[in-house]
Parts: sequence; C-alpha cells; structure tokens
Amino acid sequence: VDKATASANDFKVGDTVKILLSGPAEEFKIVGIATFGSAEGVGGATIAAFELTEAQRIFGFAPNTFSGIDIKATNDVSSDELKSRIDQILPDNLEAVTGQQQSNEQLDDINQGLGFVNTALLAFAGISIFVGSYIIQNTFRITVSQRSKELALLRAIGATKTQVIRLVVYEAFGIAVLASTVGIGFGFVISIMVRSIMNSFGFALPNGDLTLQPRTVAISYAVGVIVTVLAALLPAIKASRVSPIEAMRENEAGDKDIKSLFKRGLSGGIIMIIGGASLIYGLGGSADKPLYPVGLGVTLLFIGVSIIAPLLSSPLARIIGWPLTRTRGTPARLARDNARRTPRRTASSAAALMIGVSLVTMLSILATSFKAQITTILDESFPADITISSNNIGEAGPGTASFSVATYETLKKTPELKNVTALRYGFQAAKVDGKILDFIVGVDAETFGNMIKLDETEGAYENVTRGQLLIAKKAADEKGWSIGDSVELEFAKTGKQSFIIGGTFNEAYDSDYIISTQSYLKNFTSDDVTLIIANANDGFSPTDAKTAAETALAGYAQLSIQDKGDLFETANQQIDQVLGLFWALLAFAINIAVLGITNTLMLSISERTKEIGMLRAIGMTRSQVRRMIRYESIIIALFGAVLGVTMGLFFAWTLIRALESEGFTQFAVPYGQIVLYFFLAILAGIFAAAWPARKAARMDVLKAIYHD
Repeated sequence: VDKATASANDFKVGDTVKILLSGPAEEFKIVGIATFGSAEGVGGATIAAFELTEAQRIFGFAPNTFSGIDIKATNDVSSDELKSRIDQILPDNLEAVTGQQQSNEQLDDINQGLGFVNTALLAFAGISIFVGSYIIQNTFRITVSQRSKELALLRAIGATKTQVIRLVVYEAFGIAVLASTVGIGFGFVISIMVRSIMNSFGFALPNGDLTLQPRTVAISYAVGVIVTVLAALLPAIKASRVSPIEAMRENEAGDKDIKSLFKRGLSGGIIMIIGGASLIYGLGGSADKPLYPVGLGVTLLFIGVSIIAPLLSSPLARIIGWPLTRTRGTPARLARDNARRTPRRTASSAAALMIGVSLVTMLSILATSFKAQITTILDESFPADITISSNNIGEAGPGTASFSVATYETLKKTPELKNVTALRYGFQAAKVDGKILDFIVGVDAETFGNMIKLDETEGAYENVTRGQLLIAKKAADEKGWSIGDSVELEFAKTGKQSFIIGGTFNEAYDSDYIISTQSYLKNFTSDDVTLIIANANDGFSPTDAKTAAETALAGYAQLSIQDKGDLFETANQQIDQVLGLFWALLAFAINIAVLGITNTLMLSISERTKEIGMLRAIGMTRSQVRRMIRYESIIIALFGAVLGVTMGLFFAWTLIRALESEGFTQFAVPYGQIVLYFFLAILAGIFAAAWPARKAARMDVLKAIYHD
C-alpha cells in the first residue's frame, strides 16, 4: 500500500487488511509500503499493488494476459529506437509508446481533468480584474477632479495636454508596478496555504518546491499595468481637456455633468440595443448554437447597464433612501442627497458590487433550476425505484467503477424486486468514424425500456435485443444516418463490427449509443456491471425494496444502494459542491467591491472635508456624522444589489431559454436567497462605511472649516 494510506490508517508490514474488489471484500497481508519519489501518495488515491498472478486473478485477467507492459532499454539503445523495434512485432491493435509519450498523455489527462477548475479560476480572476478596474477608474477620476486646480496651474505655466496625460499615466504605472509586485507575493503565499489545506484533506500533493514560472510573473505584471493604466487613461484625458482658467474658477460642473451623462446614456443605449438584438437572435430559434449569441447579448447588456448606471442612480437612490429618511431623520436625508448629487460616483462605487451580486443571483437561479430539472427528469424519465452503483471512482469519475455481475444474479433472485436491469458502460473503448466514444452502454433491452424513458422509436428495444443499435436522434442526424443504415463500430477487443440502426431516441442520456448485453459481452473483455436499476415488486414499497437490496448485498461494502430520495439528495449535493467553488471565488470579487465602496467614501470624505466641518459647526454630533456616512454606504450598496439582482434574474432567464433546445425547461427562483442577498448588501454597506465614518467623525471642526 502507499505510505500516505498506511500513515493515515496506522498500517504496517504484516498487518491484514480487507480490500474491496469488484466482488465481496477479500483479506490480504501487507508485505510492503510504497512511495512515489518524494511523494507519499498520488492525488489522494488509496493504492494497493499486487503480485502479477494475484492481480490477474482478482481483476479477471486470464493467465498471460496483460493491460500493459513496461520495457526498459539497454544503455546503447534510445527509447525511440526501442519503440520502433517493438512496433515491428506488435499486432495491429496494439501500440508502443515511449515513457515520455506516456508521461505527456498522463499530464494531458490531468490537465483535462483540471480544465474545469482552471477555467473557473481564470474566469473569476477576470471578474476580479474587471471589478478592480472600476475601483481604479473611480479612484483616479475622483483624485484627478480633486487636483483639477493643481493640473490647471500646470497648464497655465506651460504644461501641454499630452504632458498632463503622461503625468497621470506615469502615476498609474508606478502604482500598478508596486501593486502587482505585492500581488505576486501574496499569490505565492496563498499557494503555500492552499497546498497545506489540500494535503490536510488527503490530496497528497508532492512536497517539492512550488514553481513560479517567468511567464506567470510577466503575465501578472502585464495585466496589472495594462488594466491600471487603461482605467486611469479616461480621467487623464478628461483632466487634460480642462482649460486653465476654467479649472481655477469655482466650478460650474452642473451643465458639464448633464452633458457627460447624456453621452454616457447614448453610448450605453447603443450597446444595449446591439446586445438586445443578439439576445433576440439567439432566443428566436434561428441560431444553430443559441448559447453563443445569447452569451454575447448578455455581456453587451451587462456593459450597457454599467455605462448608464449613473442615469439610474439618482432616482433609485431616492427610492432606496426613502425608508431611511422616514425613520432615521436628518443624517439619512443628507446621506440620500449625497448619493444623489454625485450620480457618477455612486454608480461607479456600486458597479463592482453590482457585478458580484448579479453573478451570485444568476448562479443561484441556475442551481435552483437545475435541481428542479433533475427532479422532473427523475420523476418522468426514470421510473426505477432503486439504483445500485459503486462508491469507487471509475474512469469517468465517482460512481462509474464496475462491480461483480454476481450482484445482478443475486438481486434477480430477491422476491421484493422486479424488472432488475443491469447496465454495462464501456468508457472510451469504442470508435465511430475514427473518433473515440466517451461511453457505449450495454443493456438488458427486455427490461431497460420499462425503467428508463428515452422517447424512443417504436420497436427500438426489440431490435436492440436482435443485436441492432439504438442511437440518439441528434447524433444520428449529425452523421446523416437513418433507421436501417449499417454503422461500423470499432472495439479494442474485436476490431470493427457492423451494426444496423434499429431505432433512435430523443431524451438526453449518458451515451448516444446503446447496444444489447449480448453484443456488449462479445466485444468487451469484462462482464462486470456499472449500474443496476430495479423496481419494487407488487405488494412491496420502495423502502422494502431498498432494505431487501441492502440485505442481499451486505457483503459488498463498496456499493451504494439509493432510492429516488437519495438520488435527489446526491444530485443536489453535487450541484451545491460546484456552487461552493463559485461562491468562494465570487466572495473575492465581492470583497473587492466592498473595498471599492470604502475607498470611494474615503475619497468623498476628503473631498467634503469643509462641508462636514460646517455640519459639525452648526450642531451635528459625531454619532450623526457616522450615521450619515453609514447610511450613504448602505444606499450605494443597495443600489448595486438592486441592479445586480435585476440583471442576475434576467441573465439566468435568458441562459435557460437558450438551453431549451437541450431539453432544459425549468426556471425556478430562490426568493429566500435573493432576500438574503439584499440583507447581506446592507451588512456590506455597514462594513464598508466603518473606517470612513470613523475618520469623518474624528475631524477637527476648525481645521475642516478652513480646509482647501
């Protein structure tokens, strides 16, 4: 056994342990402890290695048959030369590969398995950068506005527009380099923490040094610098366009702000119209792959709403702030007016939170809808009362490992059960037109049709019993095949075999290709089964059937026996696990958004120092100042939450509509969770305001009044 397993279970050489194979558990004596280079285990797997003839026995291999052979070259022969020599004597259905090729294939498999995680991490890194760019742009816009007189003075003494732009851009560049350096350092520290956490959960990652590749550093600096400089560019250009005399006057910003908002509304409206057109095209049924135009439409609408958000901030701030003004008095009224009088700042501050809330809302609705869809599928297309599968991880993931056919024979003799059906899954073991199939399924056609409803053509299962092929209609249409056509499947064991298409089915299923058990056993080496489904016999309840199956298979500890309720729970848990990853990643983006509100409020307080000093001078207490800043933060956060929830609802609905062609029909809204998001937005506003409110309340009144 591997050292990680031995250490975790206090095993030592000479101990006797039980090993779960395809059949009942067997006892074996431990004769050695294995390591893998410097690693004590491999990816958290529990590994048991057997002597060759014993391995052939327990895995059902005939004597002198193997799944692979490892060969080491002598010192005077290269691996490529050895491969070439071996290829000359191998039969056509076998191939030789070098150790490097094998390693590359394994790495490709690992990378493919981690592809989902990598994509998720990159997607949410992009979201975080997108959120951060709003904060950077907002910060530079406010600071440039605060320094308008300084920049105007530079213009007055001879600085050109280009020099003013370069001044702001250089400042952004310096900040970007410093922040990126700190970010890379934090990323490396977090990687060490993540590895420790994964090892504590049994993933047994190697103990070698973490690798920080030069390209990672280069990309990190490039992204940090480019995003920061681009976010600062618009404020820099705006600053350069202010004439010296105009900037040194007590500003008349009202008309300019109105013009600026009109331009934003126009550009945002155009982007939304384009996005809406793409959305209509995707949902209209004329697109071959509606998800792509729908995704583009959603993205453009998202950007459009972000652009026109300042136009919405004033009326929404009035509505959101109304309950506060009615119940919390003057500080709340001042907070609402502060949020309304600077619509660009309010919208920019809320935009980051809006993005996070919209994504969380969309994911919550999609998850709830997926659960509702699974419930519908299990109720309508899967009338089986119980299912039996392995707890072990097979080639296609958890629950896909095969187990002994003896379990099937045992269950068929159990009086509480009827329609006992065995399914055998061949994973990547057959080819069609030279392409490897993910799955091909062998079924007991006589009972399979009673247990799983696939909306098949008439007489399909009778034809499968005769040795013909049942194929998904969508796959048949893509190939241009019809019922009665001859199709050639290629198997590892028997080579190319011809099948007549005996029927098609419309419902989504694990595999597009279904053959009879007899055909499966002719073309595959093992007779182990992957899944067994059954109904309760007449006079017995599903609970009776499950209990009887558990009793009959008591010796097979590796098997999971589930009724429909268990299947619902398992499916929901799997969805929740995926959502847990997304929500954990979104938490980073939302934390950035909260920091953005804090940052904006701090800058706003600095900008309003004289105003706050005057309020204190005419009698406003420190606690009232703190409440005013806190209420303003809550209004900004709720504004972001309102936009975010609205967009999340709409985007989830459009995506589900786009999936209708794939058989997805359920749209379910988790109203309780959405109410919770508004409550959390209030908490986020309170948290974001803590430091700015404290700073505002502790201002020296006289210094604040004379502040310039």
